Amino acid sequence: MDILIGVGGTGAKIVEAVIQLASTGIGPREMQVGFVDQDKSGGNLTHAQLVLNNYINARKSWRDAESTHRVDGDAECPIFATDLKILGDSDGKWVPADKDGSTLSNILGPMNADQYLFDALFGTGEGEEHEEQNMVLDRGYRGRPHVGAAAITARASDGGSFWDTITDTIKGTGEGQHVRILLAGSVFGGTGAAGFPTIARIIRQHLDEANISKNVEIGGALMLPYFGFPDPSDDQNQNVARAHEQLLQARGALRHYQRMLTEQRIFNQLYLVGWDPFFRLDYHQDGGGDQLNPALLPEMLAATAAASFFTKERLPDSGDIQEIQISARKDKPQINWPDIPAIGDGGSRELHGKIAQYLRFAAAFKFWYSNFADEDSRKGVTKQKWYKVQQLDEIDWLKDSPTTALSHLNASLDDFLIWCQAIESYARRDPSFSFNLWNVDALVGPVDFENPNNLPEAEKFLTAQEYKIVFDRIAQKFDQGEKAMPSTASMASNLSDDTLVLEGDHRQMAHMIVALYAYSSVHEISDD
Repeated sequence: MDILIGVGGTGAKIVEAVIQLASTGIGPREMQVGFVDQDKSGGNLTHAQLVLNNYINARKSWRDAESTHRVDGDAECPIFATDLKILGDSDGKWVPADKDGSTLSNILGPMNADQYLFDALFGTGEGEEHEEQNMVLDRGYRGRPHVGAAAITARASDGGSFWDTITDTIKGTGEGQHVRILLAGSVFGGTGAAGFPTIARIIRQHLDEANISKNVEIGGALMLPYFGFPDPSDDQNQNVARAHEQLLQARGALRHYQRMLTEQRIFNQLYLVGWDPFFRLDYHQDGGGDQLNPALLPEMLAATAAASFFTKERLPDSGDIQEIQISARKDKPQINWPDIPAIGDGGSRELHGKIAQYLRFAAAFKFWYSNFADEDSRKGVTKQKWYKVQQLDEIDWLKDSPTTALSHLNASLDDFLIWCQAIESYARRDPSFSFNLWNVDALVGPVDFENPNNLPEAEKFLTAQEYKIVFDRIAQKFDQGEKAMPSTASMASNLSDDTLVLEGDHRQMAHMIVALYAYSSVHEISDD
C-alpha cells in the first residue's frame, strides 16, 4: 500500500503533479492520497482535489471492471493505470484546527503556570505583523512553522478517519504488507514547514507504539524556495509570509533537519528540490480560495521523486538507512529531458516516452473525437475504413453511449494540458532560459500571469490543419539524435490498417482510445 500526503499549499501542488504523471501511466499500482492544510479553503488545495476527482472519474470510466468501455490492462495503454483513492472515508483532508476562528491560544487552552514560557515562545500584543498567540488560523500559519508545529502536535490525536486510515494501514504490515508513505511539502512557508517533520515524527511514533520495525518506509519530497512574490500592499493583511524571509526560514529549517536526521531515524529517503533563480509570481494572496499558485517546473521534479520512491525496488538489506537525494540540471540556462531525474529501469527516457506520448495522444484525441462526438459528426464518417477497423460501428450509441466516459477523459486531459501550459509559460518567461520539454501553446490559451485563478482553457476540438501542426510540435524529442516522431499521416494509416490489430480485449469505445494512444507513440510502429 502506498500513501501520499501533501502538506500545506506547496504539498498540494506536488500532489497535483503526481496525479498528472499518474494520468500518463507513471506511478505505482495503487495509492491513497491525503492532504494536511490549516487553510481549508486554500486555492492550491481545492484545485488539487478537483484534479484528483477528475482523475478518479476518468479511471472509473475506462478502468473499472464493470465499465462498458473498459481498457484491458496497461501494456498497450498505461494511462490512468494507478488506482488513486482518497485517504480516509471523507475528502482525504485533515485540518488540524478545523473550527472557524481557531487560534493557538484556544487550541492549547489555559497555560496557567506555563504562561511565561508560552509568551517567550510565541509573540503577542506587538501589532498585527507579530501576533502569534491570537492569530486566527483559518488561512494557515502565515509563514510561522513554529506556530504550526505546536498546533499540529496538539491536534494530531483528533485526526479522525485521516489518522485512523494511516494507523490501520501501518498495522497491516504485521501480515507482511509493505507500506510506503511519502510526505510532500516545503521547507519555507507555514503549514508545510511545520507539518512535514511533525507528521513524520507522529507516524514514526505510531510505528514504535505498534512495535513495527519492518515493511514500512517513510519518504519526503521537500521543496526548497523556488518562487518569489511581492509584499502585500498597504491595504492587505500584513501578518503574512514574505518572500524575502524564505531563504532565512529555509536556512534555519535545513539546520533543524540536519540535527533531526543525525539524531533520529525518520525518513528512509528524502528528496530535496529547489530552483535558482526563483520563478517570479506577480501577485500576493494571504491564503483562502484566491491563493491558487501556478504549476511550476520544480513541482514536476518533485513528482518524479515520488514516482521513484513508490516504484523503486527496495534492497533487502537496506534496513533503516536514510538517503538524501538532490536533483541538478547540466546547464543552468536550459532544461532538457536528460536533465529530468530518472525513474525505473528506463530512466529519463521512460518519463519522456510516456509524457510525450500522452501529449500527442491529447492532440490526436481533440481531432478524432470531433469526428464522432455527436450523431451529425458520425454520419459523415461511418463509411470510412478507420471507423470500422476501430469497431465504432459495433457500438450501440443509444444504449451504450460513451459520452460520459469521453467527457471524463477530456476533463482529465484538459487538467494535464493546462498544467503543462503553466509550467512551460513560467519557464519560458525568462528569455535567457531554454525550455525543451514540450510546447502546448497551440492547444491551450495563454497564461494570465497577474491572475492565476483565471486558468487558461484547452481547445475542445482541433481542425485537421490545427491537428497536423499540434501533433508534430507538442512533444519534444528526447535529444537531437532521436529520429523524428511519427506524423499525423502515420496515425491515419495505422487507424485504418487491418494488420495493426491491438491484442487487448478492449471494450467498445476503449478500442479507439487505446489505438489513438498506441499510434501516438514517439517511435514508429510496424506490424512486425
